[in-house]
Amino acid sequence: MNHKPYLNLALAFIASLTSGCMTSAEGTRIIAMEAEKVAKVELGMSIAEVQKIMGTDMINFGGDMEARPIRRDKFLAKNGDPIEVFYYRSSHKKADGFCTDDETTAVIFVKGKVDAITSGDTSKTVIEVRRR
Repeated sequence: MNHKPYLNLALAFIASLTSGCMTSAEGTRIIAMEAEKVAKVELGMSIAEVQKIMGTDMINFGGDMEARPIRRDKFLAKNGDPIEVFYYRSSHKKADGFCTDDETTAVIFVKGKVDAITSGDTSKTVIEVRRR
Protein backbone atom coordinates (compact mmCIF):
# COMPACT_ATOMS: atom_id res chain seq x y z
CA MET A 1 0.00 0.00 0.00
CA ASN A 2 1.34 3.42 -0.94
CA HIS A 3 1.21 5.76 2.09
CA LYS A 4 2.78 8.72 0.31
CA PRO A 5 -0.53 10.51 -0.50
CA TYR A 6 -1.51 10.30 3.19
CA LEU A 7 1.92 11.52 4.25
CA ASN A 8 1.66 14.48 1.87
CA LEU A 9 -1.81 15.29 3.18
CA ALA A 10 -0.61 15.09 6.78
CA LEU A 11 2.38 17.32 6.03
CA ALA A 12 0.16 19.87 4.27
CA PHE A 13 -2.18 19.93 7.26
CA ILE A 14 0.67 20.44 9.72
CA ALA A 15 2.13 23.18 7.53
CA SER A 16 -1.21 24.99 7.46
CA LEU A 17 -1.37 24.89 11.24
CA THR A 18 2.14 26.14 11.75
CA SER A 19 2.51 28.60 8.89
CA GLY A 20 3.53 32.09 9.87
CA CYS A 21 5.31 32.78 13.14
CA MET A 22 2.90 30.98 15.42
CA THR A 23 2.90 27.32 16.25
CA SER A 24 -0.42 25.54 16.34
CA ALA A 25 0.02 24.95 20.09
CA GLU A 26 0.55 28.68 20.67
CA GLY A 27 -2.44 29.60 18.51
CA THR A 28 -4.63 27.01 20.20
CA ARG A 29 -3.60 28.34 23.63
CA ILE A 30 -4.37 31.95 22.69
CA ILE A 31 -7.74 31.04 21.15
CA ALA A 32 -8.63 28.95 24.23
CA MET A 33 -7.76 31.86 26.55
CA GLU A 34 -9.89 34.26 24.51
CA ALA A 35 -12.78 31.75 24.42
CA GLU A 36 -12.63 31.41 28.22
CA LYS A 37 -12.87 35.16 28.55
CA VAL A 38 -15.74 35.63 26.10
CA ALA A 39 -17.65 32.81 27.87
CA LYS A 40 -17.72 35.06 30.96
CA VAL A 41 -19.47 37.87 29.08
CA GLU A 42 -23.16 38.01 29.96
CA LEU A 43 -26.21 39.80 28.64
CA GLY A 44 -26.75 43.14 30.35
CA MET A 45 -23.07 43.80 31.10
CA SER A 46 -21.72 47.27 30.41
CA ILE A 47 -18.97 48.04 27.93
CA ALA A 48 -16.59 48.68 30.85
CA GLU A 49 -17.42 45.27 32.39
CA VAL A 50 -16.76 43.50 29.08
CA GLN A 51 -13.49 45.39 28.62
CA LYS A 52 -12.44 44.37 32.14
CA ILE A 53 -12.99 40.70 31.23
CA MET A 54 -11.59 40.78 27.70
CA GLY A 55 -8.81 43.28 28.28
CA THR A 56 -7.91 46.30 26.22
CA ASP A 57 -4.20 45.67 25.66
CA MET A 58 -2.83 44.59 22.34
CA ILE A 59 -2.44 40.81 21.99
CA ASN A 60 0.46 39.10 20.23
CA PHE A 61 -1.20 36.71 17.82
CA GLY A 62 1.43 34.82 15.89
CA GLY A 63 3.89 37.68 15.75
CA ASP A 64 1.20 40.16 14.70
CA MET A 65 -0.07 42.60 17.29
CA GLU A 66 -3.86 42.77 17.38
CA ALA A 67 -6.13 45.18 19.18
CA ARG A 68 -8.77 44.07 21.63
CA PRO A 69 -11.38 44.20 20.34
CA ILE A 70 -10.00 43.57 16.90
CA ARG A 71 -12.72 45.80 15.42
CA ARG A 72 -15.49 48.08 16.67
CA ASP A 73 -18.53 49.18 14.70
CA LYS A 74 -21.12 51.79 15.67
CA PHE A 75 -24.68 52.19 14.41
CA LEU A 76 -27.89 53.89 15.42
CA ALA A 77 -31.22 52.11 15.72
CA LYS A 78 -34.21 53.79 14.04
CA ASN A 79 -35.26 55.08 17.46
CA GLY A 80 -31.80 56.62 17.95
CA ASP A 81 -30.45 54.05 20.41
CA PRO A 82 -26.70 53.59 19.99
CA ILE A 83 -25.54 50.13 18.90
CA GLU A 84 -21.88 49.13 19.23
CA VAL A 85 -20.32 45.87 18.14
CA PHE A 86 -17.00 44.62 19.49
CA TYR A 87 -15.38 41.80 17.49
CA TYR A 88 -13.01 39.52 19.42
CA ARG A 89 -10.83 36.88 17.75
CA SER A 90 -12.22 33.44 18.56
CA SER A 91 -10.58 31.24 15.92
CA HIS A 92 -7.76 31.18 13.42
CA LYS A 93 -8.68 29.69 10.06
CA LYS A 94 -6.06 31.14 7.71
CA ALA A 95 -2.50 32.26 8.31
CA ASP A 96 -2.98 35.24 6.00
CA GLY A 97 -2.39 38.06 8.46
CA PHE A 98 -6.07 39.08 8.46
CA CYS A 99 -8.80 38.43 10.99
CA THR A 100 -12.09 37.95 9.13
CA ASP A 101 -15.58 37.99 10.62
CA ASP A 102 -15.79 34.18 10.62
CA GLU A 103 -12.79 34.16 12.98
CA THR A 104 -14.50 36.39 15.55
CA THR A 105 -17.18 36.51 18.20
CA ALA A 106 -19.30 39.66 18.12
CA VAL A 107 -20.50 41.26 21.34
CA ILE A 108 -23.41 43.57 20.48
CA PHE A 109 -24.22 46.45 22.83
CA VAL A 110 -27.46 48.42 22.73
CA LYS A 111 -27.41 51.59 24.83
CA GLY A 112 -24.08 50.47 26.34
CA LYS A 113 -25.28 47.06 27.56
CA VAL A 114 -24.64 43.60 26.07
CA ASP A 115 -27.70 42.69 24.05
CA ALA A 116 -26.35 39.73 22.07
CA ILE A 117 -23.26 37.54 21.67
CA THR A 118 -22.92 35.82 18.31
CA SER A 119 -20.40 34.65 15.77
CA GLY A 120 -18.90 37.52 13.81
CA ASP A 121 -20.07 36.22 10.45
CA THR A 122 -23.73 36.17 11.57
CA SER A 123 -23.55 39.45 13.45
CA LYS A 124 -24.85 41.47 10.50
CA THR A 125 -28.20 39.66 10.69
CA VAL A 126 -28.47 40.31 14.44
CA ILE A 127 -27.49 43.96 13.97
CA GLU A 128 -30.15 44.47 11.28
CA VAL A 129 -32.81 43.17 13.67
CA ARG A 130 -31.56 45.54 16.41
CA ARG A 131 -31.57 48.52 14.03
CA ARG A 132 -35.30 48.17 13.21
